[in-house]
Amino acid sequence: MAIEKRPFAEEVPVSSIVLRWEGIFDFDGMYKYMQSWLANKEYEFHEAAYKHKPAELGKEIELEWFAEKKINGYAMNRIDVEMHLWDVNEVEVEGKKLTRARMWIKLSATLILDYEQKWGKNAFYSALRNFFHKHIIKKQIDFVWAESLRLELNKFLEDIKAYLESMARGKVY
Repeated sequence: MAIEKRPFAEEVPVSSIVLRWEGIFDFDGMYKYMQSWLANKEYEFHEAAYKHKPAELGKEIELEWFAEKKINGYAMNRIDVEMHLWDVNEVEVEGKKLTRARMWIKLSATLILDYEQKWGKNAFYSALRNFFHKHIIKKQIDFVWAESLRLELNKFLEDIKAYLESMARGKVY
């Protein structure tokens, strides 16, 4: 994934979940819904990649997004979204243009510590930061920031499922 990296920041993987969907849905509507969901939660949205390829049974689309939100001056949440669609064909249902496709969405959450990269530029500061994380703010990292991000990611997935199921023309598989 073409994600902006912070070489001296510490990244803590929190959670990763996958949704598979097959059926007819409003792709443009889902795209906008997911972006607005992140914006409503005060995330800064970035589209890292958009690939669109013709294929024999329909188009193939690949998307990569990341969204970041600062918790405070030291910690930041990041949600990565990878989306892959196969056999994408436009269909008309009741006068509305929709998309028929198979879709795979992977959502990943990462907690970024020392995102301004003040503590990791040399061995001494890096060791000091590691001590700080393991002994001073470990409970804050594990039970407050990471758990909050995990719950937020699960809510994002549930809201995407609810949006797709409101279409009632497909299934999660």
